[in-house]
Amino acid sequence: DYAEAHYNLGKVHQDQGFMEEAKEILNKALSINPNYAEAHFTLGKVHQDQGFMEEAIKAYKKALSLKPDYPHAHLNIGNIFNYQGKLDNSLEEYKKVILLNPYHANAWVNAGEALERYNKLELLEVWLKKAFQVFDVVPSDIKVLKSRLFWRTNNKKEASKILLDIDINTCLLYTSDAADEED
Repeated sequence: DYAEAHYNLGKVHQDQGFMEEAKEILNKALSINPNYAEAHFTLGKVHQDQGFMEEAIKAYKKALSLKPDYPHAHLNIGNIFNYQGKLDNSLEEYKKVILLNPYHANAWVNAGEALERYNKLELLEVWLKKAFQVFDVVPSDIKVLKSRLFWRTNNKKEASKILLDIDINTCLLYTSDAADEED
């Protein structure tokens, strides 16, 4: 009857790709402690990994009802909405993450990529301007987005200048599953 032990075991099963076992164990943790926000979040991640997006959103929202300042729940809901083609909904979730943590690079990057994907270049320009103002040291992924924006708006010289300033080793785009990890 130790919810934390079940939660940790469920995470291990999730990390190893045993999703059905992870769900069963996480549900056991939640039967012991229904107010365990992290277990609801991880159950949401398991649902998301399995492609059950509505169940994932429900689990993330339950986590948020218990822990309203849970940025990764908002981030993952935003990612699902983005995947579903719901740009406005995804942007609202990413903005919630940034309100909780203005330095959450994944939220800035994911929103920027969504704006670019939907060809909202004017909004992307405003978004990136804000990002450059927030960070003392601008994350490389945000610089990549700015470079792509310059490229797409035929300002190849500025695009190249930014690319020369990027440290590829610090890019979130090249780390595994960075947008879905918890703090």
